[in-house]
Amino acid sequence: MRLRRDIFYRMDDELNGERAQEIVDALTRFYRSPGSKGYHLATDLIEEQLKDLNLSDVRRETYPLDGETAFANRKTPLAWEPIGAELTMVSPRVRHLVSYDEAPSCIAWWSGSTAPGGSEYEVVDVGTGESETDYEGKDVAGRVVFLRDTGRRETWEQAARLASQHGAAGIINDYILDHTPPARTPETVPDAVQLQRLRVDRPEVWALSINHHASRILSAALAEGPVRIRADVQARSFVGEGVNLTATIAGSEMPQESVYFVSHTTSGTKPGANCAAGAALSVEVARTIQTLIDAGKLPRPRRSIKFLWNIEGMGSHFLFDQHPGEVEGIIAGFNYCSPGHDQHKLNSSLMFYRVPDSVPSFVNDLCSDLIEESPKEAHWVFKPDREIPLVRLKEMPYTPWSDNHRWNEKGIPTVLLMSWPDRYFHTQLLRADCTDPAVMKRAGLVSAVPAYLLADADASTAEEILLRLRARGLNRINGLVPRFLRQRRDLEVHDDPDAVQAAYDRTLRDLDYLVKRDLQAADTLHRLVAHDPDDVRERLSEQLTAFEDSLKEAARVERTRIASHRPAVPTPWGEEDEAVDAAWIPKKVPGATGPGLVECPHQRRVEMAAEIAQTDPTVTFETLRPVGDELWFLIDGARTLGDIRDAICYEFDVEIPQAYINELVMQLVDGGRVTLA
Repeated sequence: MRLRRDIFYRMDDELNGERAQEIVDALTRFYRSPGSKGYHLATDLIEEQLKDLNLSDVRRETYPLDGETAFANRKTPLAWEPIGAELTMVSPRVRHLVSYDEAPSCIAWWSGSTAPGGSEYEVVDVGTGESETDYEGKDVAGRVVFLRDTGRRETWEQAARLASQHGAAGIINDYILDHTPPARTPETVPDAVQLQRLRVDRPEVWALSINHHASRILSAALAEGPVRIRADVQARSFVGEGVNLTATIAGSEMPQESVYFVSHTTSGTKPGANCAAGAALSVEVARTIQTLIDAGKLPRPRRSIKFLWNIEGMGSHFLFDQHPGEVEGIIAGFNYCSPGHDQHKLNSSLMFYRVPDSVPSFVNDLCSDLIEESPKEAHWVFKPDREIPLVRLKEMPYTPWSDNHRWNEKGIPTVLLMSWPDRYFHTQLLRADCTDPAVMKRAGLVSAVPAYLLADADASTAEEILLRLRARGLNRINGLVPRFLRQRRDLEVHDDPDAVQAAYDRTLRDLDYLVKRDLQAADTLHRLVAHDPDDVRERLSEQLTAFEDSLKEAARVERTRIASHRPAVPTPWGEEDEAVDAAWIPKKVPGATGPGLVECPHQRRVEMAAEIAQTDPTVTFETLRPVGDELWFLIDGARTLGDIRDAICYEFDVEIPQAYINELVMQLVDGGRVTLA
C-alpha cells in the first residue's frame, strides 16, 4: 500500500484549483435544466475538456426524457427549459416584482406558461399554503396564490401541490430554502431569488419566485386590499434527451472493479456555480491522476477510476439499470455537488458527508484518517510541514443532498463533498466569482487520494486500514463513559433523574451498536482481497477475528465501568411497551422504491418534529429528511425496529423515542412498501 505522504504531495503539486475554476466560469454561461439546450452545451464542454487527457475511454450514453421511460422504477421527466418571465403588480399600484432577465432562477422547473404575451390575475394570500385550512373560505380557482416562506425545505412541494389541487392558475412564492442563520435567511440575502421545482405532472400551473424586497411590496399591498398582477411566463416541456458522460482510467489488473467520481452537469439555475464546481472538479481530478500516471509519478492503479457527469439523480438510475454488472464492481463513490464555495464571501465551510451506517463500510474511517493526514494550506513558522488549514472542512453524518442518496441506496458506499452554508443556494447570485480555487483544490485532494488508494488497494492496504479501524473503533468505545459522566453531571445540576437514566440507557445502547457497526464495516475489507489467493484471504480473516476480540473486550471493560455509575432511579415509563414493538423486523416488499418521508403526511411530520423536540431539542422538521432516508436504507429484513432506532440515534446524534420509528415504519407498511415479521 502506498499510504505515504509523497502521494499527497504529488497530487497536491499537480491538482490545480485555478484550472477547475476556469471550467466553472465556462459552465455558468449556460442554463442547465434537464434536456435543455444549455444542459447539452455544458455536457459538450465537459467532453471537450476530456479529449486531450489520454484517458482510457470517454463515452456518451443517451436516454429519453419523455415522461414515460423508467429506470429503477422511476420515470424520467420531460425535458424542460425556460424562455422568459416578467411579473408586475398592476393594482393597487404599479410595481415591478421580478423578471427572468434579471433572475433566471425565478421560474420553477417544469413550470407551465401563461397565455402568449401574459395575462392579468387576482392574487390570493394563502399564508404558507401548506395545509387545507389555509384555503378555507378562499376561492383560488383561476387566480394566483401567494405562498409565504416557512423556512422548511419540505414545505414547498406540499404547498404547491395544494395550490394546484385548488385550481390556482399560478403561484408566487418568496421562499429561501434551508434557512441557516445568520448566513442564509430572507433578511440576510434580500436580493436572492430562489429556484423551485414543480411536480412534473402539473404542467398547467406556472410558478415564479420573488426576492425579499418584492415580497414586502406584495405583502404590503395585500394588507391594504385586492391586488392584481400581470404575469408573462413562457417555458416549454418537450421530449428530449439525457446524457451520461463517462471517462475511465483503466485499471491494470482488475479493470472490471472501480472507484467512481459522480457529479452533474445540470444546475438549479443560471449561473449555478455551485453545481458547476462539482463538474469542473471532476475534470481536474481526472486530469491530475492521469497526468501523474503518464509521467510515471504514480503507477497505474489495479482497479479502474471512473467519472460520471449526469443529470443529477436520473443519470445514476440509468447507470444502475443499464449496467448492473459494472455496478457490482464499484468499491466506493465520491460525489461532488458544490465543493468550491468562497468561504469568506458565502460564510461557508467545505462539508464531508459520510457514508450512512446502513451501508457498512471502512470508507468513513479511512477518509477521516486521510483528511487528518493531508497537507494543508499553510505551515508552522518554525517547521514547513503544511499542517495549518486555511480552508474550513467539517465531517458530518450522511445527508441526502445529491446522487449520494441514490448510490448509497444501491449499497455503494458513497461520500459527498459540498459547501454549506450556501448563502446563495440555487439563486441567481451564485456566480463563478463565488467559488474559490483553494477550496476546490482541498476538496479534490481529500477525495482523489483515498479514491486512488482504494483503486490500487491490495492485501497490505486492507491490513493497514484494519489497523486504522481498530484505533478509531477503540477510541469511540472508550469515549462513551466519559460522555455519559459529562451528561450526568449537567443533568444532576438540573435535578433531572429521568434524563440521567435515559442517558445511561442510551450509553449502553450506543456501546452495543458501535461494536456491531464497526465489525460490519471491517468485514467489508474482504472486497479488497476477493481476487487474492486463499492464504491471503485467510490471513485477513484471522486479523478480523483478532479485531473483533479487541472490540468486544473493550466493550466488556466499558460496560463494567458504566455499571458502577448506574443511576439509582427506575427505568422511565413506557420502555417495556416500546421494547415489544422494537422486536419487530421490517422487510421491504420486492421492487419497492424508497419514498423518503412521502408516506408520512406533511402536517404529521410538522407535529412529529415538534413532539420529538420535547425529548431532544436538537431535532427539527428538517432532521426528519435524513432520518427518513436512513430508516428506509436500514430496513434489510434482519434489523429489528429497535436496531434501526439505535442506528439512527447514534448516527445523527439524536434521541428519537421508539414509538416514532415504529410510526414511520407502519406508514411504509400501510403504503405497501414494507411488511413486518
